[in-house]
Amino acid sequence: ICERTDRVMNSRLEFNNDNRKLRITESVCRGAVETAEKLDAPLIVVATQGGKSARAVRKYFPDATILALTTNEKTAHQLVLSKGVV
Repeated sequence: ICERTDRVMNSRLEFNNDNRKLRITESVCRGAVETAEKLDAPLIVVATQGGKSARAVRKYFPDATILALTTNEKTAHQLVLSKGVV
């Protein structure tokens, strides 16, 4: 049981499989992280207005740095505080 739990807990892309539909943003962000992992990409570029997309990518803990692009100054200041987001 402990070994199985460790495998599940250590999976960065593991998430809830409870038959609920993922929102479009979540699906796209998860796909971006999975693709970046497969390609061993050093950077994921995210265009965002309010920061939601950049935060959604970050929650899957990619190895790649997340470069968030926004024209919203307030969002830019908030995203600076998000670990792994530049």
